[in-house]
Amino acid sequence: MSATALVFLIGAGIMVYIALQTLKNSDMKIASDESNPVNQLRQKMAEAAEALDKVIHRADSAMEEGKFHDAEAALETALRMAPESEMVLTRMAYVLEKQGDAKAALATYEQALKIHTQSAELYAGYASLLKQQGERQKAKENYIEAVQLTPENPLIYYNFANLLAELGETDAAKEGYQYALDIDPEFKEAREALSALSMRKLESKEES
Repeated sequence: MSATALVFLIGAGIMVYIALQTLKNSDMKIASDESNPVNQLRQKMAEAAEALDKVIHRADSAMEEGKFHDAEAALETALRMAPESEMVLTRMAYVLEKQGDAKAALATYEQALKIHTQSAELYAGYASLLKQQGERQKAKENYIEAVQLTPENPLIYYNFANLLAELGETDAAKEGYQYALDIDPEFKEAREALSALSMRKLESKEES
């Protein structure tokens, strides 16, 4: 290779290096520039998330103190900030239920489930309220959805088993309690319910 060619290649390499460094520095400047639209959007999103967390925390504190009316007011604010938030809708349904407004609570669960179709917590909460309202078959359908979505949740199995026991489906209820115990062997309530159900079934056989 001639000296001229070598000088040319070296010069070209230097130019490429300079170009890459210039581009890198430009990207770094854009990334750190607060006036950059992307960074502005990220900042706004972070601020909005922080503001929402504060409102939800206020609602949670009110619920812990039994101030459900205050919790509802906070959650209404949260819903204006995030109308489709599963976290907010779930809390709102619970608060409405606690205030005795079952109709509004059911409507809130239904609204939430149209958006969050894979939420076991919503299905379980909805099923629990349906059970309280005497709609046991519909509650059963929703508990089935819940356990299919979260097969490792012992509390959902326990509540589902309670419903099955009320429906007279003793064998299925026993299975539900046993599933709960398989997941959490320390689940005292499930163990006691299973024992009581087994005892009743034994007494029924002896009577017959």
